[in-house]
Amino acid sequence: MNEPHGGNVYKAAARFGLDREALLDFSANINPLGTPEILQGLLREKVAELNQYPDPDSMNLRTSIARYLSVPAEKIIIGNGASEIISLLFGTLKPRKVLLVTPTFSEYEQAAIRAGAMIEYFFLQSAADFQADLDLLAKKVRTVDCLMICNPNNPTSTLLTVEQLRFLAEAATQSGISMIVDEAFIELTPGGNNNSLVAYLAEYPTLFLIRAFTKIFAVPGLRVGYGLGDPALTRRMKGNQPPWSVNLLADCIADFLPQAGAYLEQTQDWLNVELKWIAESFRQIPFLKVFEPRANFILAEIVSDLKASDLQERLVKQGILIRNAGNFQGLNEKYFRVAVRDRESNLVLINRLRKILSNHGLND
Repeated sequence: MNEPHGGNVYKAAARFGLDREALLDFSANINPLGTPEILQGLLREKVAELNQYPDPDSMNLRTSIARYLSVPAEKIIIGNGASEIISLLFGTLKPRKVLLVTPTFSEYEQAAIRAGAMIEYFFLQSAADFQADLDLLAKKVRTVDCLMICNPNNPTSTLLTVEQLRFLAEAATQSGISMIVDEAFIELTPGGNNNSLVAYLAEYPTLFLIRAFTKIFAVPGLRVGYGLGDPALTRRMKGNQPPWSVNLLADCIADFLPQAGAYLEQTQDWLNVELKWIAESFRQIPFLKVFEPRANFILAEIVSDLKASDLQERLVKQGILIRNAGNFQGLNEKYFRVAVRDRESNLVLINRLRKILSNHGLND
């Protein structure tokens, strides 16, 4: 059950005859605080407007995001999830050669190839805890026309600092190439938006940021992603976008953002406590190597004869779904990823993992 993405509870439930609602889903990295109550209320009210077409320019949403991040609205394009932004971006830029920092989210590679690009991989190494050699990466930039980075990176949960990213942005600017940074999980890192490059968009004209509300507001079904970059580029992307790509309900995010402060603060409070606790708890599980998490998910490597696919199957039969990370470029059958959830759910996962791995995965 090696899916290209996490969160496929439908397939897991059908395959094993389980109640979908009863599954503990650790495969999708969603904020465990759940969809904010205020946003839920706004969505219920918006249902009465479903007899109308959505604004094709998403002006209300763009204006609200502009205020939220202190950027001009003309730098913003709204999409049907970050996946549409990724596809539109590569389809518009049409780079010849993309330098992809990997292992990472597979959609970048797929979108770049669809746009006709060649891929050059910059592999992060397990032995270096998946930390990038920035000097080497900056040199590699000279040989391509697009650099693609996920920060924090999925699935490694590593985070480059703003200073490190600016070092790379300088190299990209000097070489005259595009630098794309996917910040879809940025609000789910300790420090949140302080880790973003959004304040430096004006300084680096070839910089483009990909973001989404999917993870932070726990609304994967709403499909609201957005991109930030040079206005000339966002206009070209808009010209390639199908009409009414963003649905009417997505506009509720615009009305919620000015009220989101308390929810974002609560998320940071939870993350600062739970991330440290679960990382330390994972380190105490035998036959497991844990990579230091800097976002709301953890990458781990099994150091026994058990494969991640076998572990995944044992857990799903017990009502727990994890992400087998073996199909990420640069990883193998020993790696898996889990989301950080609430303490009660995390305890269930840790206890089940300890039971399985204590016996080298040979006996439950």
